[in-house]
Amino acid sequence: DTRGMRRGMFIFDHAQRDGVEGVITVAGGKLTTYRLMGERAVDTMCAKLGDPRPSRTADEPVPSDHPRLHRVTDRLAATEQTRAQNPLICECELVGRDQFLDLARRHPTDSLDDLRRRLRLGMGPCQGGFCAARGAGAACQVGEWSADRATAALRLFLKNRWIGQAPVLYGDLLRQVALDNWALYGALDLEHLPLSEEVVL
Repeated sequence: DTRGMRRGMFIFDHAQRDGVEGVITVAGGKLTTYRLMGERAVDTMCAKLGDPRPSRTADEPVPSDHPRLHRVTDRLAATEQTRAQNPLICECELVGRDQFLDLARRHPTDSLDDLRRRLRLGMGPCQGGFCAARGAGAACQVGEWSADRATAALRLFLKNRWIGQAPVLYGDLLRQVALDNWALYGALDLEHLPLSEEVVL
């Protein structure tokens, strides 16, 4: 079944290729296509079992009162209550200073890139152009990182952030990267910040 290939997912019936009945593989996809993947998988399964009942996935509302579910605005509302005591480091992903520092303390060997993967720091439109420097500065300010480590961590983060994307930058995205570079390398002069020792990250 290749109906979902354009959405980055596919459902494969092993009977056709491997001669194995009753086994299907659901692969690929992302969070925005999970319900569609579930619908296609169950439709395929029901057809194999000879029970072609109509799917209700598209019509069944997701329960919104479950304690593990929340609306997109819930996290922002919670952040607004504590922004004076816990300012945001990353506005795009609503990462607070306390959240960042707590994780940096619990994972003392993590790089900024590791913290990005855990917190989504730098995953928004600015791609770390503003929050990466704030995070490194906060870790240095409270003594979690030395100035040398904060500088080296920020340089490494920015060096790796655009790998694979730089050749295809265009339009608004290119303008955003130009703004980031001006702020970090022009206003903050990151390239010439001194390092008193070789820092291994």
